[in-house]
Amino acid sequence: PEPRHEESVHFSLDALKASRYPGAFDSWSDENGTPYAYHWEMSWLILYCNDDHLRAAGVDPDKVSIKTWDDFITLGKQVIDGNPSFYKDSSGKFKNNFIKLPMYFDDTWSMQVLTMFLAQSGGSVLNADKTAAAINSPEGVVALDTMMRVSRELGDPNVGPVIPGEIHGAFGSGEQTCDLAGPWMYEAFLKATNSPVLGKYHAYGAPRIDAS
Repeated sequence: PEPRHEESVHFSLDALKASRYPGAFDSWSDENGTPYAYHWEMSWLILYCNDDHLRAAGVDPDKVSIKTWDDFITLGKQVIDGNPSFYKDSSGKFKNNFIKLPMYFDDTWSMQVLTMFLAQSGGSVLNADKTAAAINSPEGVVALDTMMRVSRELGDPNVGPVIPGEIHGAFGSGEQTCDLAGPWMYEAFLKATNSPVLGKYHAYGAPRIDAS
């Protein structure tokens, strides 16, 4: 193949940083401010929940134990029922989500979230020799069903933002109770935006489909 010309590749760290909130790169940069990784390459998903929302529904966040997605759904329903005016309008329709998975209208986030659920269910996007789709395997169906139950029982996917960053922003502003994000959430969305949620949330390990 023809060698690539250096002038065809342009990268500016300053321009990249300027496109993000100030301080958004701090958690994956060295002491000189040079990023040593980008957050997709060093990310895993964590469950963050707003302590104030839980307490408003009579739930003590220090006593919450979440091992499975069923545990999380049970918690979510308890909080929604304990403070219905925050989550639903007078007709019973959701106006705020307990959680919205960051997968809507964004292929990268969709795959990242799907990959986690598939890993938990033993499913796969492709079969072992990569010659055919395997997403419709029984394990894949379990993963997708779990994602849909979380989305539909604890909110309305049609309510609120659809851009992943804005979904994280909705959590940071207190409009959404829980969020699934990486360890960069603190620097990139909470500290960097002076979020009112800063210091008022618990971070839990991502729930599993099967506690075993």
